[in-house]
Amino acid sequence: MGIHTFRSIHHPIHPDPQTNPQADPPTDTQTNPQADPLPNPPPRSIWWIVIPGTLLVFLIISLSFNGAFVGGRISIPKRHPPTLTTTLMKYSEARPIDNTFIGVTALEEFFTLNPQNRSLLVYNSAPNRLCLRNRTGTDPWNQNVVCIVGADPKRNTPLALLNWLGGHSIFYINAKGYLTSLDWIPRSSSWRFSTLADSKVTPHAESQLAVITWGNSTGVWIYYQDRDGQIRELGMDDWRDRTFHYGANGGVVGKVIIGSGIGSVRYVNGGLEAQVLFLTDEENGPIVQHMYQHQTWQTPESVNGTDEIKSTASISAATVRTQQGEVIMLAYVASNSYLVVQTRATNSTTYSAPKKVTEAMQITTGVVCVDIYGVPTVFLTNGSDLFEISGGNLAGNWTVTKL
Repeated sequence: MGIHTFRSIHHPIHPDPQTNPQADPPTDTQTNPQADPLPNPPPRSIWWIVIPGTLLVFLIISLSFNGAFVGGRISIPKRHPPTLTTTLMKYSEARPIDNTFIGVTALEEFFTLNPQNRSLLVYNSAPNRLCLRNRTGTDPWNQNVVCIVGADPKRNTPLALLNWLGGHSIFYINAKGYLTSLDWIPRSSSWRFSTLADSKVTPHAESQLAVITWGNSTGVWIYYQDRDGQIRELGMDDWRDRTFHYGANGGVVGKVIIGSGIGSVRYVNGGLEAQVLFLTDEENGPIVQHMYQHQTWQTPESVNGTDEIKSTASISAATVRTQQGEVIMLAYVASNSYLVVQTRATNSTTYSAPKKVTEAMQITTGVVCVDIYGVPTVFLTNGSDLFEISGGNLAGNWTVTKL
């Protein structure tokens, strides 16, 4: 798999520097009546040149000292981020809020000689905190959770959890309405803010989120709905970068219904990386797939069999490794409140018929499907309860476990 390099940088994002230098007012001077008179001030038109020129020089010097110019490119000024701390609690003491969004990932350890199969789940808990629950291998989920203090999420923020070369990261919307992410730092076993919030990107109040990694897991791309209803793509090409930027076409993918679920999956087909975004642009469906391949977004196509989707319910997608090769798994909530799964091979364009996985539940937001080390798995929220639904194969035999 080659390193992904063809996403162009169209719109670097950076916070506007807030500078407001004030010129010192002229001071009164006691003059000797016998002395030569003071020279006349320059004509007023000259001051319109002198003052802006002085301010421009001041602005350049200020930005240079604040680290805003990096290699000829606008970057995020240096700052002192808020402090994040963590608290270990029992799961019974830090339950999920009703209908919480969730994020789930299998933790692939890139830099270790003794990797362990671990899974991580993040959810919203009162009062306005993010909590994480983990497990090792196929063991039961840990009954202790780690809650992050100081992340300042908005109430029931949409969540996305990603494991990439830079570590694992949590993506969410903060209380100010900005896209935000936290990065796990293995050296210090702690969380810290990324520079994402400094970009001051403000999604729609009902936006959901999706995140994927590209280029051998070196880059990250975030999908959200802006205040005009457009789905936008915002990313970072390399985990060592400090700035996020929009993708092609200013990051615009397409306009969908307000609050549409967003599912995203990346895979390799014919030696080339490809990606599919799953969105809803009409009430009650169908789901429309937007494919990015050959360095461009292809014409959107409806997913067969998705005519009964529940509007604004979560959509999730993942690639699952099977003996026959990689398969795309699509999970969503039907209008009758059943959890439904459809699949297709990565080298095919036709999806299987919808399969009902659960009985009717009060599912609205928290649906995430993921490949847990070769096992197709869907996590969902029903009220304040979290469920794990795993399938030994994609044809059926799903097992429902309450976490």
